[in-house]
Amino acid sequence: MMRTAFGWLVGLVVTLLVATALTFAGHAIGTPPTSGRNDVDVGVNAFGYVAFSLAFVVGCWAGQAAYWGRWDPSSTAEGRLTFFAWLMGTTLATVTDCVIRRAFRYPQDGWIVGAEFALEIASILGIAWASQQWWRNRVAAIAANAAAAERLQRNYGTQSKE
Repeated sequence: MMRTAFGWLVGLVVTLLVATALTFAGHAIGTPPTSGRNDVDVGVNAFGYVAFSLAFVVGCWAGQAAYWGRWDPSSTAEGRLTFFAWLMGTTLATVTDCVIRRAFRYPQDGWIVGAEFALEIASILGIAWASQQWWRNRVAAIAANAAAAERLQRNYGTQSKE
């Protein structure tokens, strides 16, 4: 019970710290996570969503690491690959969205805002698809290696030496 509560507490604190750090970083480089004009926040933009997703992934890792008491909280290769796919995808999406928001920073009317939004959504979907394909290929390779090792063990591991 205590270990579970500690894991949740560490995960939540790390999530909030990373989200706060990414918010400050976004403001510092000119891509705040909220959209609005004249100091009135209208809502969270795509950068805010992907930045918080990154903070959530890092927070989940920290909570699991605190719960299990080791840096690598996953005991399976598939679990580690899943974490790395999420980490790579959210990191790449955050960086890509920063670049897009910087490129479309000044003109804020009409079709340009729509083009920025479409480009953000397309990049997020493309990165999500690429991350999923990377994960699928790595898991398939692990399964193929495990099957090959099992065949070797079955064919050569039980023969007696004469």
